[in-house]
Amino acid sequence: MFQRIALDELEPNESFLQSRYWAELKRRFGWVPHAVREPGERSTPFHDSALALTRRIAPGFSLAYLPQGPELRGSRGGVSEQDEVPTGGGGDREAELIASLRGVGQELAGAIELPLAMVRFDPSWEFEIGPAIGGVEQAEAARAGAARDAARRSAARRAGLRRPGVEIQPRATVLIDLTQDEEALLGAMKSKWRYNIRLAAKRGVTVEHAGIERLGAWYELYRETAERDRIAIHSEEYYRAVFELAVATSDSPDIKLLLAGHDGELLAGIVVASYRGRATYLYGAASNRKRNLMPAYALQWEAMRKAKAAGMRVYDLFGIPRSSTDRHRMQGLYRFKTGFGGRIVERPGCLDLPLQPLRYRAFRALERARAARARLRKPRR
Repeated sequence: MFQRIALDELEPNESFLQSRYWAELKRRFGWVPHAVREPGERSTPFHDSALALTRRIAPGFSLAYLPQGPELRGSRGGVSEQDEVPTGGGGDREAELIASLRGVGQELAGAIELPLAMVRFDPSWEFEIGPAIGGVEQAEAARAGAARDAARRSAARRAGLRRPGVEIQPRATVLIDLTQDEEALLGAMKSKWRYNIRLAAKRGVTVEHAGIERLGAWYELYRETAERDRIAIHSEEYYRAVFELAVATSDSPDIKLLLAGHDGELLAGIVVASYRGRATYLYGAASNRKRNLMPAYALQWEAMRKAKAAGMRVYDLFGIPRSSTDRHRMQGLYRFKTGFGGRIVERPGCLDLPLQPLRYRAFRALERARAARARLRKPRR
């Protein structure tokens, strides 16, 4: 059974979204963090401590959310393609993990001692899909993805869980192995990507590691990006807190702001978090000006080099559409990120355990309506 513990007793496996740092960040913006631990010998396949965030939606109606949780024991990504059934479905191993979530949610609700209408899981378990370049044919990938989804839905139904129809953390991502030398990293990319990295350097694009004093300039560029691509972003205060709390909180990721410029003009910038062997590309902004100088390619390459030098084993490009055939408005992002090589992995996505069915159905209907409105926001050509 879970027991409440202090936030500084949290011991994440690999995800900083399960750390005290993330708890304090979300506390600033309306969430209430709760840390729990399963004492003694563990009876589940999950890591023994977990962070849950709760939020009051209406009188008598709160929800609990586990960002990238619960984590598995051992290293993240411990569930491999070999654990899945040969047809490409979710596999017996994943079905067992999903079935275990019901008991985890019920114990969590008892430990938190709030009138929860639901517990939402967003597991970090990663299943190997294949290489980002030269992998399976897209038609085959689409069929395999549909089979995995059907198996997950079936396992979720048997466990009394629901798919909410929205996602919070990315379902699929590209992981780059940083244990290779730099020549091997470049060699694994598409040739055009290597060319663009070298072109940026040849044409005088520079990349600097900036401090928080440059965050305002980056945020103006991020607002420009959000307007162009029709994406939702947080306030500047939120991103400032991302940096400030990384300094003020124990067990925090190393947060870096990398800016690309040319002749004194800011062209692009990214925010990268490094934590327990993994560097994660979190946020990116790019100007409409001088895009032919390829600053975005220079930034990603420099981020990989810095992460490798800092001892990180993996560079996580943090989020792509699930396949190049998806009818997704961010297909350009898929092409950009997969061109750097590496491997594509997939996570199960959000799974809900309803605890107050009527209130849960009302919340789910409202959430789906909001998601439908968001899908109507198309990026400008």
